[in-house]
Amino acid sequence: MVGRLARSRSTLAAKSSASLRTTLRLSFRFARSRWRLEGHVTPDGRPLPARTGILLNVLASDAGAWRIIDSQNTDIVEGVLSRPQ
Repeated sequence: MVGRLARSRSTLAAKSSASLRTTLRLSFRFARSRWRLEGHVTPDGRPLPARTGILLNVLASDAGAWRIIDSQNTDIVEGVLSRPQ
């Protein structure tokens, strides 16, 4: 519930359940892509090494159209393990 004011527990429950019903009508898909960026430079023009990563998009279908509703971009640094979350 974003941008709404609820002054009681019953109002909050009613507004939240209405939002949940709307959200659950959608179909979701995930699209994951590996990417590579080459040729980028520092502000003073020095070349930078190539970068790679993974782009994750969350798509929702509503009224026959697929739209990206969220994305996460993660750099991959070879030889470096990430911290457990």
